[in-house]
Amino acid sequence: MYSCWMHLFFLQNLFISCVCEKLFVSLPIKGTKTEYMIQTVMKTDFRHIGMVIVSCTLIMSLGGCAFVERYRMGDAIATVNNQSLYQKDIDAITKTAQNQEDSVRMTEAYIRQWATDILLYDKAKKQTGTKENIERLVEDYRRSLYVHEYEKQLTEQRMPKEVDSDSIQAFYDDNPERFVLRESLLQGVLLVKPVDAPMPDSLRYWLGHIEEGYYEQTEKYAYQFATGYELFTEQWQHANTILQRIPMTYADLNKAIQKEQLIERTDSSYTYLLGITRYCLEGQKMPMEYAAQKIEKILLEQRQVQFLQQEKENIYNNAIKLGYLVFKDANKK
Repeated sequence: MYSCWMHLFFLQNLFISCVCEKLFVSLPIKGTKTEYMIQTVMKTDFRHIGMVIVSCTLIMSLGGCAFVERYRMGDAIATVNNQSLYQKDIDAITKTAQNQEDSVRMTEAYIRQWATDILLYDKAKKQTGTKENIERLVEDYRRSLYVHEYEKQLTEQRMPKEVDSDSIQAFYDDNPERFVLRESLLQGVLLVKPVDAPMPDSLRYWLGHIEEGYYEQTEKYAYQFATGYELFTEQWQHANTILQRIPMTYADLNKAIQKEQLIERTDSSYTYLLGITRYCLEGQKMPMEYAAQKIEKILLEQRQVQFLQQEKENIYNNAIKLGYLVFKDANKK
């Protein structure tokens, strides 16, 4: 609405200026009594002209904004409950259409969803009859958003983020029931090669003794002959992740890792070799280094709860101290 008024006000002033300039230029009566008379009449006439234009402006305002809006947005392609959808809105969502048929389908779906949302919302407002309750819920949600954002900024700016290793170790030792594995873990190396690849015996020895320093030989072999290679001697892998690359069942893998340092399986095309350096079975306590990240997250969450609780206590006590919170009964605090 403000934009419409600005356009109309500009047109009004432009019109008055042009009329004034035209009349003065067309009257060759400079320095005469007639000039004074004409100027007086012109001033009176322009006041009337101004009043007429203002009246027209008020009338145009009833339909002028709609005209300006139509000029700016284009004709509406759909209208429901005094709300309009324009072609520019459709163009924005059909940019990704692959062809005309796809564009038509997307347009129809968008219009249907747009109209349904408006109709459903308007009907809900009329039928529920719980405006006060909705406003209260909206206000409660607004307050919770403000509080959440404030607490987020507070913890990011003022709460310490470091957790020392002694605290992590103590939590690990004091809560063994929280760190029981639901799936076996492995460390080692996995290599997949064609069944006819050369030097199979050397490869078996390297993979079975990988921690003795045969990394370079294994990597060179993998680069030349392997179709798949993964070294995970420094990180834990879930058993089911390994089973995506080797033809074994979960039960077979759990049995094999307890008996074999090198697991070998073959199908019609490939040989799969899994060298085991460390393992931890399902049901056992997870390794400390594996649990450390989880423990750090738990401790930080506990610290945040305590930190925010202390902040609430400080706010409450400061309100009493500074007189922002006043009790009618002095004994109630």
